[in-house]
Amino acid sequence: MADTSTFTPQPMLIFIPDISGFSKFVNETDIIHSQHIIEELLELLIDANEIGLQISEIEGDAVLFYKVESSGSMKTILEQVKSMYSNFHSHLKKYEHDRICQCGACTTANRLKLKFVIAHGDVGFSKIKDHIKLFGREVIVAHRLLKNTVAEDEYVLITNDALNLLSSFLLQMQFHHLRIARYHNQTPPFWVWHEKSIQNLRFLHYKL
Repeated sequence: MADTSTFTPQPMLIFIPDISGFSKFVNETDIIHSQHIIEELLELLIDANEIGLQISEIEGDAVLFYKVESSGSMKTILEQVKSMYSNFHSHLKKYEHDRICQCGACTTANRLKLKFVIAHGDVGFSKIKDHIKLFGREVIVAHRLLKNTVAEDEYVLITNDALNLLSSFLLQMQFHHLRIARYHNQTPPFWVWHEKSIQNLRFLHYKL
């Protein structure tokens, strides 16, 4: 666990799984059942944590995880993505094939998707009353990247600093239906797309 006693910024991984289609799902379906389904999915993502990620916040349709950078920790992060992604869709298939309820929430739950934002950099802690929150540029960047114009509903969006740490391991990974996007922080902001295939992995070189 991160040392919050001094609040000194530390090299840290920011890892956010985010449910795509959340707003439409909640706005257009029964609130009791939609709430239950979202809670189940968020709990599933938390239970799928295999690499000692810490929870900073649960944000309605997303979980803000963090982990202080340690030797070798970044090498397993995409395996963590794969595990959460697989568990998420395996659970949704139960609503598709085994459901008894025919309400809008239960019949459309299989339309929910999952995306990930991964960032890395120096992050500190801010204490407000009895609440401790992550504080720093990378936290802002990660939240900003959740709101983007990527056309796909499912992808992994990785900042340049985080991807540099993943580099060679990334090339060994295979994902089905997930795309990997790379974020470059540049001024002024602009979008550039360059797409290539690495085995079954769709890799997007992505600049903002």
